[in-house]
Amino acid sequence: MKKVFLLNSYIPVISKIFTAKGYQVLEGNFPEEAAKADAIFSINYEPDVAEYCWRNQKKYVSWIVDCPHTVLYS
Repeated sequence: MKKVFLLNSYIPVISKIFTAKGYQVLEGNFPEEAAKADAIFSINYEPDVAEYCWRNQKKYVSWIVDCPHTVLYS
């Protein structure tokens, strides 16, 4: 079973969707719990999380909901 770490757990439906698709959802402290996951999911792009994923060869999925999301320009 694939494991996904939810960085932003304030939208409960996202956790339900991942669970329905067969993922084990991990939540908690970053990066301790994230180290156990196959992928990390966040609402809006987080540069520090992206770098952590790049260094640890983890997949990072970011759902960008702010427009424009100025962090993308940094």
